[in-house]
Amino acid sequence: MGRLSTKIKNLLSRFSSGFLLVIFMIIGITQFVFYNQDMQSHMREKSEIEQMEKEVAWSLIASTFDTVQRAADEKADRTALSIVNNIRAAYPDLSVLKVQLDKGKLQDTQLPHIIYDNLYGQQMFGISNGNNDSFVLLRDGYILDADVNRFGQSWHSFSDEKYISAKSLYDLMEVSSRINDGSMIYSYPCDTAEAPLNIVTSRINKQELMDIFMEKGLDGLKDYTFFGKAYITDTGDIFDTPDVSRESRKNGNHKMIVVQKFNMYDIMNYHHGKDLELNHMTFKSIRDNIERTAIFRNIGYLGLFGLDIVAMLIIVFTAIGKKEDYS
Repeated sequence: MGRLSTKIKNLLSRFSSGFLLVIFMIIGITQFVFYNQDMQSHMREKSEIEQMEKEVAWSLIASTFDTVQRAADEKADRTALSIVNNIRAAYPDLSVLKVQLDKGKLQDTQLPHIIYDNLYGQQMFGISNGNNDSFVLLRDGYILDADVNRFGQSWHSFSDEKYISAKSLYDLMEVSSRINDGSMIYSYPCDTAEAPLNIVTSRINKQELMDIFMEKGLDGLKDYTFFGKAYITDTGDIFDTPDVSRESRKNGNHKMIVVQKFNMYDIMNYHHGKDLELNHMTFKSIRDNIERTAIFRNIGYLGLFGLDIVAMLIIVFTAIGKKEDYS
C-alpha cells in the first residue's frame, strides 16, 4: 500500500513539474511573440519618423524651388531687357548688326562684349559658382558666357564638341516657350571646367524631383542644375524677324535665349541650411526618445525571459532531485 502511495506521489510530482514547465514555456513563447511584434512596431515607427522628416524637408525645398524658379525667370528677363537696350544703344541702325550676323561674323560684332558685360557677376542669390550663373544661347549656334577663366573666351560654337549639348538645350528651351506642362528643364551632371555644358539636358516634373530627394536626400539634387530663361524676343528676334513664317515654317532668325542657372543643393545649403538642420535635429530628438523607450522595453523583455529560464531550470532540477529521492 505504501509502495503504491509513493508511486502516486511520484506521478503527481512529475505531472505538476511538467505542467509548470509547459506553463512557463507558453509564457516564454507569448513574451517572444509580444517582443517580436513590439520590435516590428518600433521599426515601423522609426521608418514613419524618417519619412515625416523627409516630407517636412521636401515641403521647404518645393516651396523654395517655386520661389527660386520665379526669381531666376525674372532675373533672366531683366538681363534680356538690359541686353536689348545695350544693343540698340550700340547699333542705332540694327541692320548693321544683322548683316554681320547673317554673314556668320559674330566675333566681329560688339554682341559678345555687350552680353559679357550684362552677364558678369549675375549669380543667383550671390552664390558664386558655375551652377548659379548666367549664359546666352544664340540660334546662330553660339553660347556666350561671362566666365572667361572657365571658358577661355566669352563665346563658343555649338559645333565645338565641348558645347555640342548646348544645341539640344537651345532646342528644349525654344520648345518650352510653347509648352506649359509644369515640367522643368534641367541639366545633369553640373558642368565642369573640362567640359562645360557637355551634359544631358531633359525635362523633369516636381513628382520625379521629389522621388529623387526621398531616395537620396538633398545630396541627390547636387548634380541637377535648373534654368530660368527669357527670350529675345518671345516671338522672334531683335530684328523683328518672327520665329515662324506666315506659311507656318520655321524662320532662320537670330533669336537669343538668356539663361539663368540655379542649383537647389547650393541654394538650400546657403540660405536654408539652418532650417534643414533644425528640422533634422527635431526629428532626431524624436527618434532618440523612441530608441530610449525601446531600450527600456528590451531590458524588460530580457528580464522576463531570464526569469522564465530560471524558473524552468528550477522546475527541471527539482524534478530530477525528487526522482532521485523516490529512487
